[in-house]
Amino acid sequence: MFDHFRLLFEIPFRLVKIFGSPIHAEPTRELSSSGQPDHQWNGQSKRSIFIRHVDGGSCNAAELEISAIFNPIYDVGRYGFHLVVSPRHADLLLLTGPLTANMETAVLETFRAMPEPRRVVTVGDGFDEDGPFQGSYAIRPLPAEILAFRVAHISGDPPSPAEMVDALLKIFPARNRPKL
Repeated sequence: MFDHFRLLFEIPFRLVKIFGSPIHAEPTRELSSSGQPDHQWNGQSKRSIFIRHVDGGSCNAAELEISAIFNPIYDVGRYGFHLVVSPRHADLLLLTGPLTANMETAVLETFRAMPEPRRVVTVGDGFDEDGPFQGSYAIRPLPAEILAFRVAHISGDPPSPAEMVDALLKIFPARNRPKL
C-alpha cells in the first residue's frame, strides 16, 4: 500500500527529469499600456466567463434550471461559461431568490470577494419590487452596492434554461459562437 503513495509523490519529479524544467503559465489577464490590469468591461472577453451562483433564499426552482443550463442539452460550457466555487475566481455573480436576512451577509461577502470587473445577474421573480415575498420581515432589499453592478435581471418563476442561456449570450455578445 505504501508503494502506491510513494509512486504518487515520485511521478512529478520523474516528469521534471524527463521533460526538463516545469511548465510556467503565462498570466491570463489583459494588461493595459501601463502594465496594470485593464478593468474596463464592454461585455467582450477573450477568455471564459466564470460564474459564481449564490442562492439568496429561493425555493430551489431557479437552481434546478441553472443546473440544467450546464447539462448536455443546453451546454453553456461550449460558449465559455463555467461555474466556480470560489468568488475570487468569478467574473459574474448569479443571484437567485429574494435576499433573506440570513443570507444578506453571505451574499455581500461573496460579492466583495470577487475581483474587478464584477457583474451581477439576478434570476427569478423574488427580486422584483412587487414580488410575492416583498414586505416580509425576513426579506431584505438588494443592497445599493450590489445593484450598482447588476447588468441584467432574468425574470420568471423560474425562468427556463433557454431564457437564461439567451440572457447570458446577450450580456456577453462575443460568446455567441459555440466552441466545437
